[in-house]
Amino acid sequence: MKLLVSRERISSWLAVGVAVTLAGCATPAPWGMVELPVSLRGLVETEPTLSDGQNPAERLSVATRVSGEPASGITVIPFRLDNSGLIVLEAQALGPFDGAMPVELEMELDTGAAGWLYLPRKAAYAVRPWLASSPVFLIRGPVGSARTRRGVIAELQLGGVGGDGGVSVGPIPIVMNEDDRPGRPVLGLGFLRQFRGVIFDWERNELLLLGEFDEAELAGRFPPETHPWAEVPLVTVQTVIEGSPFPGAHAAQPGRAAGAESKQTRIDLIAVEAEVDGHKLLAILDTGGSGDMLAFRPLPTVEGSQRTQRAFSLQQSGELIEAELASPLLIGDRAFHNVHVFRVSGDERESPPAGFPDVAIGNGLLRRCTLWIDFEERVVRFGPVNKSREDLIRAIKGGNSSPTNPRVTGDLPASVSSRSVRSPAG
Repeated sequence: MKLLVSRERISSWLAVGVAVTLAGCATPAPWGMVELPVSLRGLVETEPTLSDGQNPAERLSVATRVSGEPASGITVIPFRLDNSGLIVLEAQALGPFDGAMPVELEMELDTGAAGWLYLPRKAAYAVRPWLASSPVFLIRGPVGSARTRRGVIAELQLGGVGGDGGVSVGPIPIVMNEDDRPGRPVLGLGFLRQFRGVIFDWERNELLLLGEFDEAELAGRFPPETHPWAEVPLVTVQTVIEGSPFPGAHAAQPGRAAGAESKQTRIDLIAVEAEVDGHKLLAILDTGGSGDMLAFRPLPTVEGSQRTQRAFSLQQSGELIEAELASPLLIGDRAFHNVHVFRVSGDERESPPAGFPDVAIGNGLLRRCTLWIDFEERVVRFGPVNKSREDLIRAIKGGNSSPTNPRVTGDLPASVSSRSVRSPAG
């Protein structure tokens, strides 16, 4: 889910990406659309489904294994922040065909992307995934859309690239961009859901992937007396909405009439309950957006703070309206002040489509405190709000993505317990 806002390098936004079948799209079969390779047999199943009520599609079920050094249940993955404030990880991807060699990738981590791994065409050609023979899918954002295909790679390794440790996951589902557009691969929510939880340690620029572990192991890193957690329920947003949550972002596609609406859009994201000036909000957690917040409904803003920003997503462009919230954003007992909210220009709806969340909270706000997403306990924990928006803006404008405090390493073993799960990738 990504949208870049042209504003002094500080505000790129990956808006909520959602996929719908693009029926009747006549495109040549890509090179990877062949018989299932031997390495995936017994691990990948395909079954016919119906999309939009009538068009045949193909659903993938992938038996995925998470493995690493079994001595501990915590894997520490270093990351860096790019000049838009987005999380960038180093990884190695392995294709499923005979003779495949590991391919090093730099990828963005996006909790607002429902899938596992999204590969631009250039990266996909390097890794060479197996591709399903299902129709082309459309992933739609606020200012445009992308044509995609689904497939599977043999393995993805994070941490320990060029050395020991880290975690390996495979085989995993992928989404390949059918169009030749620039951009990094994106690691999505599907990957993170294979762990008990994930902690974003912004002070050390480290991602903690949690397997079976004793919470006392975290005490040295996050002392309870100085790092109390505010806990709120984790809301899973799994629904189908009519049409698209992004009005006016309907790029003409081959095989479709210009401006044609898809009947249904499947949503599978995570959210928390929030509040602004008495307005109750359902808020997506979206580390793929470096702005503070993207809204799908009107919110009270400071008079005179509105301004138009040119936005772009890959090679597509549009406009967003930026303004400052008139009141703090409240999540549990945490209050976030001076929050800037974006809205798609021309979106005059009083509420989002039925079942769709009200806002998406981006990295510009999430980086103000430690973030712990606990999938097993179904809660989200926020650490103390120890960063201001101005601090983060100064760091990005200065080209400094290093942590505020000195980097601390070695206080947690970099490993995770092995386990297996069959994951749908539909």
